[in-house]
Amino acid sequence: MDGFLRQSDGEVAGIAAIYTKSSNDDVALIKVGEGIHADAFTFANEPLTIGDQAVLTGYAQPHDYASSALTVISEKVNSLNFGNVTYTDLFKGTSSTTSRSCGGDSGAPIYKDNILYAVHTAGGFNPECNDGKGRPMWHTNIVSRIPWIKETMQSNSSFTDQEKAKSNTGLKHAATLFPDVSNPKNPHNDSSPEKSSFSLSSLSSTQQ
Repeated sequence: MDGFLRQSDGEVAGIAAIYTKSSNDDVALIKVGEGIHADAFTFANEPLTIGDQAVLTGYAQPHDYASSALTVISEKVNSLNFGNVTYTDLFKGTSSTTSRSCGGDSGAPIYKDNILYAVHTAGGFNPECNDGKGRPMWHTNIVSRIPWIKETMQSNSSFTDQEKAKSNTGLKHAATLFPDVSNPKNPHNDSSPEKSSFSLSSLSSTQQ
């Protein structure tokens, strides 16, 4: 499947590749081509601890608005059964206000200030984005995965010809769905710079 990422400001980038660590790690790296300009998070040096409060800014897919919630960490979770897989090294949190996670928020950042600590894995069933204080949420710790993240990004910083083609196809697909997206004119042709960027997400979000 050829896909793309689209920001709320309309900027779009084609997806060139998706990298995963293992079936037990709910973390994925999405490699995209040029087209999106976004500020980067700083990786946390230490994981969240019990009682910490962090922000979840979600995608609320398939809705056309973002969701936001404050999560208070209540428990360290070694493993969580999620459908037919078991994810490891997570945090359990609860919504400290009536705002909570929505269906489609998998892969959303969990952060404080500009420091990224986790990505959202799951919450209580909430496809309509209804409010609810004290609702459970589970987040995958990324601090223990940072060595893999950095190594993967460094080892795959340039594009293969196949990745260029996949990214271009994703952009063309975006142009058929959104009238504000211009049909790309070979942004990754032979003369273009070998630039890429990565988006940190969750394995469960890439499978939706």
